[in-house]
Amino acid sequence: MPNLDPLAYTIPMQGIRIAGKKLNISPAVFRADAGGSGQTMIDSGSEFSYFVSEAYDKVREVVVKAVGPRIKNGYVYGGVADMCFDSKNA
Repeated sequence: MPNLDPLAYTIPMQGIRIAGKKLNISPAVFRADAGGSGQTMIDSGSEFSYFVSEAYDKVREVVVKAVGPRIKNGYVYGGVADMCFDSKNA
């Protein structure tokens, strides 16, 4: 049994859908390893979502394609927020 955080609300994540389309991500990438890495936690107090690389790369690809030229290229704050985009005309 992985060392899941006993104080966190964890869920068995199975996939990600964006605009009704399920992304081609194996459910295996969301399974926690023996050290607890990879667990899916719900944190309503956080402004960020974190994914393992295999999932993040596919989510980012879809978001960047959807927002097109509104993406803020080169905008990274503290190693995060590389999917920020201008939503003024969204």
